[in-house]
Amino acid sequence: MPSKRASPTAPRHEVADVSGRRIVWTAAALAMMLVVVALAAWAVLSVLRSGSRQDALKHFLEVYGANIDYRDVAERIKGLRS
Repeated sequence: MPSKRASPTAPRHEVADVSGRRIVWTAAALAMMLVVVALAAWAVLSVLRSGSRQDALKHFLEVYGANIDYRDVAERIKGLRS
């Protein structure tokens, strides 16, 4: 008798990469990426508070690279560059 196990039904999002291949993301994977970006941004604030502006700039640029719309990261980068 075949198994009646249901296949996962998480919503899928497809994003084309540079070479034209399709990358399939589940909603859970996208949510996890947002959590990672948020944690990285909070960690950068600690680096900034320690007084290391160059390190903070480097890490803010990494957060910006992962999600250009995350909070006020772009404005913080501008402030650190001036």
